[in-house]
Amino acid sequence: MYIRELSIRHLKRISSLELQFPGPITARRGQRAHVPWTVLIGENGTGKTAILQAIAMTAAGGLLVNGLVGRSVGYLVDLRGDAPMEVDALYSLPSALKRGRKPKTPGLADLWSDNERLRVRSRVTLMPRASTIFGSSGYELDGAPLSTAGADPLNLVR
Repeated sequence: MYIRELSIRHLKRISSLELQFPGPITARRGQRAHVPWTVLIGENGTGKTAILQAIAMTAAGGLLVNGLVGRSVGYLVDLRGDAPMEVDALYSLPSALKRGRKPKTPGLADLWSDNERLRVRSRVTLMPRASTIFGSSGYELDGAPLSTAGADPLNLVR
C-alpha cells in the first residue's frame, strides 16, 4: 500500500493536519518504477512521531489497531479540548499486489487491476476518555465509496 492522503484531528498536540503524498512514478518499458520518499523534518516535540503513529494506526485498521496501540491509548487524544481523535488515510494499491491474489467480492475482482481508480480508505477514531479505538476501512472507486460486503480490505492488501 502507498499512502496518498492523511488527515489528522486532535492527535496528541496536532489539532488539525492534512498531508498529501506523491504516488508511484510510472516507469518506461524496461525500467523499474519507484516511489518518491517523504521526509519529516522538525524540532523535537513538533509532531513527527505522532504523524508516523497516525499512519501506523490507519494501516493496522479496525481489527489490529487496539493491539498496536496497547496501553498507550490514553496518550493519543489531544488533552487541550474535548474532541475525538480522528485519523483518516487514503491508500493506493501497488501494481504487484493487483496482479496477484484477487478478492472474492463480486464486482471488485474486475476492478482489482485498475491502479489509478481503486483505493482503500481507513479511518480510526478515539473518543475522549475512552480506552478503545474504533476503525473502519473500505474501497473507493474514483473517490466515491464502493459498496462491498465481506472482509476488511486492509487484511487483503497488508
